Amino acid sequence: MPGTGTAWDQAWTLLGSCTGTIAPTTLSPTTTQPGCPSAWVSGTAYAAGAMVSAGGKSFQCNAHPMSLFCGQPGYEPNTETFGGAYKLAWTDMGTCAGTLAPVTATPTVTPVYTVGGACPAAYAAGATYSAGSKVTTVTAGGKNVYQCKAFPYSGYCGQAGYEPNGTYGSMGWTLLGVCDPVATDSPSKAPTASPSKAPTTL
Repeated sequence: MPGTGTAWDQAWTLLGSCTGTIAPTTLSPTTTQPGCPSAWVSGTAYAAGAMVSAGGKSFQCNAHPMSLFCGQPGYEPNTETFGGAYKLAWTDMGTCAGTLAPVTATPTVTPVYTVGGACPAAYAAGATYSAGSKVTTVTAGGKNVYQCKAFPYSGYCGQAGYEPNGTYGSMGWTLLGVCDPVATDSPSKAPTASPSKAPTTL
């Protein structure tokens, strides 16, 4: 406590004396959105700059590396979990009302391998992947090719829960496009068996 004990001056600087009381200033956040973004959902891989709503307010996911915490349990915006730890990951953008109409975008994937190319090996959970490694995952839409990101994100590539097309996959993997299924699905040249030398009868 300032002015008491023997070590208070290690944390506080005495500026002088004063009288009376300064009235506190209350800041009211202004509405910065025409409507509220989608509600925060635990476990979602939020990117830096992503907007969510909680308790009638809108919040923006902070820049990397704090953005890695935005979707983790315990960092729900506008809560006092862990002493309000969400403030490390989220910035309070003010109050909001109503709902923002969702924007639906149709992703376009440009093939990275032409006909005659080959798909990389299939992703294997628990395998050790280095930055730049490419893998293939099979989905209903075809064969997607992912590339392991540069260090330090490459550390996620082989960990369980960070599969390329999983919830947290974007933390370690970059979707490059689709590969040519013909190259991998086509049978290789049929093996030829050389007959062994006929036995010699003595």
